Amino acid sequence: VAVALVTVRLRGDYLAIVTLGFAETIRIVASNTLWLTNGTDGISGIAGPYRGSLSPEAFNLTYLAIVTAIVAVTYVLAERLRASPFGRVLRAIRDDEQVAAIAGKHVALFKVKAFAIGAAALGLAGALYAHYTSYIAPDIFVPLLTLYIKLALLAGGLGNNRGAIVGAFAVVFLLESTRFVIPLVPGVSAVQGAALRELLIATVLIVMLRYRPRGLIPEQLPRIPVPPSTPPSVPPAAAA
Repeated sequence: VAVALVTVRLRGDYLAIVTLGFAETIRIVASNTLWLTNGTDGISGIAGPYRGSLSPEAFNLTYLAIVTAIVAVTYVLAERLRASPFGRVLRAIRDDEQVAAIAGKHVALFKVKAFAIGAAALGLAGALYAHYTSYIAPDIFVPLLTLYIKLALLAGGLGNNRGAIVGAFAVVFLLESTRFVIPLVPGVSAVQGAALRELLIATVLIVMLRYRPRGLIPEQLPRIPVPPSTPPSVPPAAAA
């Protein structure tokens, strides 16, 4: 919320640059704060639900069910928020901030609320990740991870909750599938393979955005029903 208050007047690329720089600053500070994060060594031994009483395979399936349920609840809440008056105001601010302000909407307050909701969702995702891996460190959250999240939103479709989920699956599929494709290329070292992998992912995403600039699932604004038009009534005298 503090970051939102400072950056409330920024838009587009400027907001992205400032928030990315702030996140990198926090990561560097956390890497040097031994009493809080144990520095670059991170925090290990984070408990997972039923980890000690289940086999690794059973724990993975159990945690998958938990994450799926949380994602489903989050999706329903996000859809309700999108269709609510709050969501309509956010779309109005996105399309034309000045018009929304002229309409009497407190633009800064709505921006701060949207920022807080997004930060809470990302914090929930980080907590789920930490309890699954039982380890977390500042060096895990590099700027490249933020780039992957933005690529997932662009690939799936902006302003679309279903697109965010589909885009996340698409980016993760590219990241994981290329791990098995690159070793099949003969004469490529590990360093060259990592660079080739990033190049392959970038090429696929560029082609995807070239032919689907609005994403795999474009945003569809809700249609407002229009009542059928009725012919004007004619007074009896005029009809005569």
